[in-house]
Amino acid sequence: MAASLEIEEMAEESILPSSLVALGEALRPVALKLPTDMAREPLRTDREDDMLEFAWGHLGMIREDIQRIESEINDGLAVVDSPADAHRAAGRLEVRLERLLARYHDVKSVRPSPDDAEGWSLVRDVYRRLLIEIRRWIDELVEVLGDPIAALEARGLPTEGRVELPLTLTITASPELERLIRWAEDRAAADEEEYQASRSTFGFWALLLAVFGLGWIFGDDE
Repeated sequence: MAASLEIEEMAEESILPSSLVALGEALRPVALKLPTDMAREPLRTDREDDMLEFAWGHLGMIREDIQRIESEINDGLAVVDSPADAHRAAGRLEVRLERLLARYHDVKSVRPSPDDAEGWSLVRDVYRRLLIEIRRWIDELVEVLGDPIAALEARGLPTEGRVELPLTLTITASPELERLIRWAEDRAAADEEEYQASRSTFGFWALLLAVFGLGWIFGDDE
């Protein structure tokens, strides 16, 4: 996705459309709040979940959340035409992030048995890695919209003419996810039917989960 941004060649700072200025302003509090929300520790409970089923369920929810966040980015943030659009798009993205955070805290609230501790910690860490990737991307987007000239200079890109600055959020299979797959296979090995289901379900997550984002076009065709 791309947006055309006009830059005054003689100006020290770029002049962005009001919609993108508003987008940066609307996303800034989201970026500031996310690390605090991630660090919050929920009340722990003594729930006795089947950890294998628990992990399957949460990975399915993560996939759903990623797809919804992708939609908010490519169909919302990337096509803002006015400050009002920008604030609405940022608000919708924040709602999606709050859902992802709620599920992360649901995992953190479980007090697993010793036999389940490894699987539980890996599910938690998969969430954490995903949230960190999203947080870094939002931080970068806010930085670029706040001072695009500085962002271009920092990346060694020209600050005049037509310049493409891609801001791509890449969600990949993390080391924690790979370890979770191995843990699930080992845990299910005693039951052939469960083992095959484990390989089928978790094997999917060994692949790339999603790649999506924005490519901003700075300047004009001259």
